[in-house]
This record gives sequence, C-alpha cells and structure tokens, in this order.
Amino acid sequence: FKIEETEKFFVERINVLGNNVTLESVIRNQIEIDEGDPFNQILYAKSINNIKSLNFFESVTGEILDGKEFNTKIININITEKATGEIFAGVGTGTTGSSFSAGLKEKNYLGKGITLDTNFALSENEVRGKFSVLNPNFSNSDRSLNTTIESTVSDFMSSSGYKTTRTGLSFGTGFEQFQDVYINFDVSNYYEKLVTSDAASDIKKKQEGDYFENLFLYSVTLNKLNQNFQPTDGFFTKFSQSLPIYSDDNSLENTLTASKYHSITENFLLAGKLFLKAVNSVDGDVRVSKRVYIPSSRLRGFESGKVGPKDGSQYIGGNYGAAVSFTSS
Repeated sequence: FKIEETEKFFVERINVLGNNVTLESVIRNQIEIDEGDPFNQILYAKSINNIKSLNFFESVTGEILDGKEFNTKIININITEKATGEIFAGVGTGTTGSSFSAGLKEKNYLGKGITLDTNFALSENEVRGKFSVLNPNFSNSDRSLNTTIESTVSDFMSSSGYKTTRTGLSFGTGFEQFQDVYINFDVSNYYEKLVTSDAASDIKKKQEGDYFENLFLYSVTLNKLNQNFQPTDGFFTKFSQSLPIYSDDNSLENTLTASKYHSITENFLLAGKLFLKAVNSVDGDVRVSKRVYIPSSRLRGFESGKVGPKDGSQYIGGNYGAAVSFTSS
C-alpha cells in the first residue's frame, strides 16, 4: 500500500438554485459541509442525499465547479420543487362495514419544513380525529418540536359490550446527542372513559370507569444507515419507553425496533426488520385501549388490528407482541 496526501481543495461557495417556496435555510441545514471547509466527496454525496430525504423536491442534482481562487470549488445544488400538500377524502364498504375518512396534510408548511397533519376517520365502530404539528428545527436550534391533539371513540357495545372514549394531547422534542445517536422526550396527558354492558366480559367490567394519565416518554435511536433516503447498507435501532408520572392504572410500555440493510450486489438488496413490544400494569390487567397490536407495516397480508388474542369476536390485543420480516429487492 502506498499512502500519500492528495491535493486539497476548499469550498469557496455553495449555491442553492430553484427553491421558490422552500426557505434556503431549510435546505442548508441538510448540507454536511460549509463554505470554507475542505471539500469532501463523501460529505458532498451525503448532503445531496439528505436533501432528497426531505421529500420536498421532484429532483435534486449537484454540480462541482472550479472556484475563482486557487484550489477552491463551487458547489451548485439544483432542485425542482413539487407539491407537498394533499387533501384527501374516501368512502369505502366491505365485509367489515362502511367507513369514511378525510384529512389535510402539508409536509413543508410556509416553506419552513414544518409538517402539519390533520385527519378524521369514521367507521361503524370508531370515530378518530387527530391534529399534529412537527417542526424539525425549531428556531434554528437543531432540535425538533412536536405537538399532537387527538380523540378516539370506539363503540363495541353491540358486539363485545363496551365503549371507550380517549382524548388528550402530547408535546415533545428531539435532538442528536452524540454522532448518530438521537434522543426524544415527550409528555402526554390523556383522559379515557370505559363503559360496559351486561354483554361485556368480566375483565372489561372490572375496568369500567374513568382514567387519567400523565406519561413521560423517551426514546434512544442509533442510526448507522449509510443514507436516510433508500438505504443500501447499515442498521437502525430504536428503543422507547413510556413511564407513568401519574396514572390510574400505572402501565409500563417498552418498544424495540431494528432494521438491517445489506447489498449483495449493486442491484440486489437484502433487509431484515425486528419489532418487539411489551405492556404491563402493576395494578392488574392492561386496559383494552393500551394493549399491544402488531403494526400493519410489520405484518403484511392481514387486516390492521386483526391479529392476536380475541374476546368473543373482538380482537383485544395482548401484553406482548413480536414480528420479524425479511425482504429483498
């Protein structure tokens, strides 16, 4: 091996072109190198990939030109913006009944990279409403700020003899504590009411009443993916825990998710994903609304919420859930 120092180049200027809606600061926050830094081809490629991962733009391309000064480079980043907002509404019917849903979502509100999401869903057994705001870089502090307000009414009186109403809000923040290590903190407050009839099981009858909970949630994420946009190598691991500050049932929730990607050839990719979750209560049975369900993205080919323990004809979730999946592309 012969190791020798190559000629060094420095970044004279970085130009962002084509952003008519998105603020330039939103784009520059994704760039790994700055003007005056030594030019690094790997960080340059990672910067382009970071901008693509925002999913605000139809295309993102870069070009490297010689600078006016000796041993300098000029980086031009050309973007083509696309519509980032959507309004949707849908009506459906099937073997599980009829449903209606509508919502409004904007991923780049006011060109600041803020995500707004509001939706409403109505089915024969449930009514759901949610409004959330996520600012990934609040006041240029490199910290995210999120707020969610939601309400759910689940009426299974005719089939399982119970009805639940759950309403509340949560807010939190997230940041990169160490290189590739991200921390998130959230505080939530929810009120829930459970009503039963004679047709309900003994377990649900024991849980009938009003509940208030104030929870502290935190998560630790290790991101070793080679790129956030369509990764081809590396792994991603996240552990989260929900702790009751004040709660009428004192349940503890733990979740572990992991993903691993590996390229066999340039055009052949293998991926494996793991999902583990547990919910336990120190006061007895976990409430029906807080039990574990396998997310539909983790278990393909099954109806959402239609896997696991049943009480009569109703799926009620469990204390533990696990899913492993392998994919190739």
